[in-house]
Amino acid sequence: FNLTAKDGSVVVGRSMEFGLKLETDIYTVNRGTLFKSTTPDGKPGMYWRAKYGYLALDGFHLFPVSGMNEQGLSFDGLYFPGLADYEAYDTNKSSEALPYYLIADYILGNFSNVTDMKEALPKITVYAKALVHAGQHVVFPMHFVVTDRAGHSIAIEFTDGQLHLYDNQVGVFTNAPSYPWQITNLSNYINLSPYAPAPIIKDGMIYNATGQGAGSMGLPGNYTPPGRFVRVAYLVSTAKQMHHAAGTVNLAQHILNNVDIPYGAVRGKQGDDLSEAMDSTQWVVIKDLTHHVLYFRSYTDLALQKIDMRQLEFEPGSPKRSLTLVDDKSNIIDATVRLK
Repeated sequence: FNLTAKDGSVVVGRSMEFGLKLETDIYTVNRGTLFKSTTPDGKPGMYWRAKYGYLALDGFHLFPVSGMNEQGLSFDGLYFPGLADYEAYDTNKSSEALPYYLIADYILGNFSNVTDMKEALPKITVYAKALVHAGQHVVFPMHFVVTDRAGHSIAIEFTDGQLHLYDNQVGVFTNAPSYPWQITNLSNYINLSPYAPAPIIKDGMIYNATGQGAGSMGLPGNYTPPGRFVRVAYLVSTAKQMHHAAGTVNLAQHILNNVDIPYGAVRGKQGDDLSEAMDSTQWVVIKDLTHHVLYFRSYTDLALQKIDMRQLEFEPGSPKRSLTLVDDKSNIIDATVRLK
């Protein structure tokens, strides 16, 4: 989801829920980094050198699923099962062909804003190519959202073998169904309000709400993608706008808390070890696109940590730096001394 402060600062919040451990690393990609791809028929595909440096977060150490470049452009890839259908590879256009798992590197390395990216993406072919994971050849079903420091946001989906670009005016994005379906579904919740409903008088009896928050009765509380989409869209539209980036980052944390999945609350088929892989919120990131700061926390360590991109070197030839996002340790601050 996207938030904008009164001073124009743009902040993106994103959570990662998944059943299998993603073993995510955060790492740097320098300007000038060369990318090459190979097409399904063995021809050279697209290649480029990164124009901009960026921070990336990977999944299974295979490809980026989130990131932010030094121009304040944000990228996020989300699971899109049952619907993702990438474009067909054209053997006569191998130099314009890009495997889907390189789309994050292509966008973060080449563009500073949504407008330029939106113009370039239809000129290439994004096709499916299997990656080896856990001994199997897998094509991950994904769709994507890109937001720039001006607050412009675009949803990118490949369905029925075609590219679809949607202006993300709501500023929210999640998994299946498709983005247009999620927007249509919001019409079912136009009754939601942050204000308390007025009492109703019937036959001399006064019926009052049982407490504050009654205006949000009917707000989905489940963990399904549509439920989370509606819940976050409501919070984004009703939460008090903050003056500056710092307050907006804090607001993003509170909104993210509303979609946090405790380990075991979401499971697959009972008795099936594979299907019973338990979804949980493995990590969240908050990106201050205006000031180029990436914040993160993990399931086990809820303390917010940050990486200030302005203090990093992205010059060509600089060493690649990385850190493991999830280290299974809790950062608890002992305040006992403050009472002594």
